[in-house]
Amino acid sequence: MTDYQFEQIFREMSFDMIKDILKYTESPSKSIPKLLSEIRELTGAKIVAIFRCPSSYSIDEPHAHKMLGINPKRKKGLIKSALYEKLLMLSHQEKEIFIIDENHHHSCYSLLQNKGIGLSLVMPIVADVHLMGSFIMLGLPTRNNLNLLIKGLQTLANLFALTFKGSIFYLDMEKRVAERTKSLQESEKRYKNILQTTNDGFWNLSAEGNILDVNDAYCKMSGYSRAELLKMNISDLEINKNYSEINNHLKTVIHQGPDRFETTHKRKDGTTFMVEVSVSYMESNGNSLIAFLRDITTRKESELALKESEARFKALHNASFGGIVIHDKGLILECNAGLSKITGFSYDELIGMDGLLLISDDTRDLVVKHIS
Repeated sequence: MTDYQFEQIFREMSFDMIKDILKYTESPSKSIPKLLSEIRELTGAKIVAIFRCPSSYSIDEPHAHKMLGINPKRKKGLIKSALYEKLLMLSHQEKEIFIIDENHHHSCYSLLQNKGIGLSLVMPIVADVHLMGSFIMLGLPTRNNLNLLIKGLQTLANLFALTFKGSIFYLDMEKRVAERTKSLQESEKRYKNILQTTNDGFWNLSAEGNILDVNDAYCKMSGYSRAELLKMNISDLEINKNYSEINNHLKTVIHQGPDRFETTHKRKDGTTFMVEVSVSYMESNGNSLIAFLRDITTRKESELALKESEARFKALHNASFGGIVIHDKGLILECNAGLSKITGFSYDELIGMDGLLLISDDTRDLVVKHIS
């Protein structure tokens, strides 16, 4: 092949490589295998590999380099050998493309020959005077067109440097994303554990009221299993509202904000229980709603029993023929209709009155003595 023919082929392949580099700039992990394949095809090398240089490189720790890719992959086992450590140390020293043959870097060349490899090139990847990594091309087939090859690879070096500067940032970012994802997963696990151990029920709902998630507490309240509830809509449990009314209520929460209310739900066995519901719309949670539900049946039964007791007492004291009064040191706080009838004062007039004024002068001191 003449120099001209090689130069033409090199130019075409280089152009394709540049297009691929630009194409995969935002996803460099995808670009590396294709780049290595193209470089191997371009150079005719037996092995092509790329390494990332650690930011805190020490000449005594060449193994700290990270291999980002190798072509062919079956040669990956060679990476941990003394040969690669020597090549990587040289790339730090040279910081530009260099040849390894019988006349250059003889110690490395001897190691290569022991593995059946001859003429080789190392291309450091440098950006802003910082070594980002190295391309290693081992076992070049011939010296023909070697100067053209070096010149062409040097032209591409700056573009490689910028790309892999981004690649290293991208890989670091991928690591940070993975760590953040793990942290979020752990937080989500802790959050779910809290939801499963709380006494309050929990729902995650779609905008249509379908149950997307539910905790054990609500399963116990309702008597339904989790699998059964995940197939249900609020309307299957709600006693006081139909599907349309529930839907309208959810739309109000979505557009106007959180709500708290009391309602009645139906258990699997047909009995009912009262719940206090706090519901909110969570756009960040996939445009869903979350609801916390507290069983208030016992509280409501106690309140009802108290009201009934008060009503019975009031009916009794209003039915009495004599006057009944509740007072604080003579000041009337409550009284029945009997007292109003006896004194001639209305109920409103009696409340807040000094009751001692209703006692005759000759017995008032005796009454004061007994209530003091």
